[in-house]
Amino acid sequence: MYGLARNEDISFFIGKDLIQLCLGQFVFGLVFSENTSISVEAGGFTFKNKRYKGQEESHKACILHILLGKKVINTSHGKEDGDLVIEFDDGNSLTLHDDYKEFESYSFYNPQGLKVVI
Repeated sequence: MYGLARNEDISFFIGKDLIQLCLGQFVFGLVFSENTSISVEAGGFTFKNKRYKGQEESHKACILHILLGKKVINTSHGKEDGDLVIEFDDGNSLTLHDDYKEFESYSFYNPQGLKVVI
C-alpha cells in the first residue's frame, strides 16, 4: 500500500529467532524473539522460488513452518518497490511483497513498538 522506503531501517530483524507462525483465513503472522513481529495481510510472499499471491493463498504460509527456530542473518530491500527480504541461518529466505497499492500488504513491529505499515 505505502511501499517500503529504501531508507527504512530493517536491520533490527537481524539476530532474531522466528518463534511463532500464526495462520488465519486471509492473513498470517510471524513472531520473532524480542517483541518483533510481522503481520501479512494482502501482500504476497516468495519462498523457495515460488511466489504466492496475497489473501488468496495466505493459508499456504504453513510451508513456512520449517523456518521456526531459525535465526535471521540478513535483511534487505527487494528488487520490487515495497519488497522485504529476510534471510535465515538455514539458507532459506522469505520475501514479502507489496502487491496491492490499495490495501495494506504487510506491517511490522520493531522492539521499540514502532509499527510500519506497507
